[in-house]
Amino acid sequence: MQDLTKLIKSTLNVIALAFLTNASGQNIDITTICKGDIWPQNYAGFTGRTKIGINDTVQVIGTNMQNGILRYEIIYKGVNCYVIKNDIERLVLLDDTNAHNLWRYYNLKYEVYGNIATSGQQYDLRAELEGECLEFERNLEAEGFIFQDAYLENYLQSILNGLHSKEFIVGKRQGELNVKVLKDNSLNAFILPNGTMYINVGLLAVLQNEDELKAVMLHELAHFILDHYIVNLGKLKKEEARLAFWSSVATATAAATEVYLAAKHDVFFGGNLAYLTAISSVLYSDAVMSRLGIQFSLEQEQQADECASKLLVCYGINQRALQSAFNRIKGYYSEIGDYASIDGSSTHPSLQSRINRFDESDSILSNDIRYQVRVSLANSYAAALDYYDNHFTTCLARLKVNINNNTAEESDYVLAAMALSKVPSIDADSVALKYLSTAEDLNVNPVISLSKQKALVLLRLKRNEEAVLELKKYISLLHEDENPQEIAWAKNILFKAQLL
Repeated sequence: MQDLTKLIKSTLNVIALAFLTNASGQNIDITTICKGDIWPQNYAGFTGRTKIGINDTVQVIGTNMQNGILRYEIIYKGVNCYVIKNDIERLVLLDDTNAHNLWRYYNLKYEVYGNIATSGQQYDLRAELEGECLEFERNLEAEGFIFQDAYLENYLQSILNGLHSKEFIVGKRQGELNVKVLKDNSLNAFILPNGTMYINVGLLAVLQNEDELKAVMLHELAHFILDHYIVNLGKLKKEEARLAFWSSVATATAAATEVYLAAKHDVFFGGNLAYLTAISSVLYSDAVMSRLGIQFSLEQEQQADECASKLLVCYGINQRALQSAFNRIKGYYSEIGDYASIDGSSTHPSLQSRINRFDESDSILSNDIRYQVRVSLANSYAAALDYYDNHFTTCLARLKVNINNNTAEESDYVLAAMALSKVPSIDADSVALKYLSTAEDLNVNPVISLSKQKALVLLRLKRNEEAVLELKKYISLLHEDENPQEIAWAKNILFKAQLL
């Protein structure tokens, strides 16, 4: 008789689970531990007969709407009941070492299941957002913002694939991800609602090992999996139609381009960095970020930090990786004097407050040469952006990473010599000359301005005869129709050097 009763109960639970899954469209199915008294209700409407006590086990199986009220379906001691939103806050995940379980729990805790139950899949809004993402990505591609390094992109994609599964996604939405690198020196990464993750060269250069990179990726994944975009766009009233909005962005970009074309640019940089700087403020404006739903709130950033921190153990990542990444970022901001980014704003948690939430808050993991080698080209580009922004010390520090790892090309050595001339040092000129001589011997990707920089160093060292030879070599490499002003400058300096 007891076996028959158990069989009937088991069958009823399966039927209830199937019914509730169909009603809500979602099967949650996670085991939790209660951390505060809960008084559930049964389907007859009675309450008060059963109390879920502290440390009791509760199976959360789904959600549904009843008379406009969101209910979370549970099984407690073999009985199907339901609880309300406030009760869910008292439930804690039983097994927190499985990534799938953790994501289901955070989707429960941060109301992703609840939002779908109350608002549905919101297909129209998602389709509109997909269109906005495509417009944004077309602009990035058209303006040359994508950093082209197939090897690096492949490496980053393999890491992202190891952290993500479509099974983590709640609801009927796109779950495949891809990753691209941006020519931007700000220490930032973000993921669009369509699944494209962008990581700036500046951030890749600041991080120094793969675990830190994975921790940052998990933070961005949290925004995507928790569907923060839909929450944000539900609150945002779009007053401009998509075509009109992106047309205005194109107009602003064109204006920035005119400013760029009117300026003079150094031969070494080729004007590219100046151009990107001129239009980045347009493409990364608050208006654009808000329109894409990625202007995240203080609460959403804290949620993403929590998810990333808890998920580290699931993937065998050092549990101090996220705080180490934050400390690297803080160190860079301190070096360039950007204390506003450390202190934060009213809408964004301060970097320092995020660091303070960890034990051993000043912890930094060891550098990983394999990671540094893989991101060396991005590191070179970030160093050039540093130089352009007059951050000569950080520029030199980044270049020394490549030099020490034997991944530096000619442009790295030339830029290092240029940066040394800006940083006070007794032996700066002799070190710069050594760098330039090394660059001459490489013959990987020759740089025209090498002779120019070598001549300048030789002039500072009062080795005028050698400087004259380098200036003549430099003039011979320049094309008169492309660089008339540079040729005029070089001839002028050559004339003066011969007189000294």
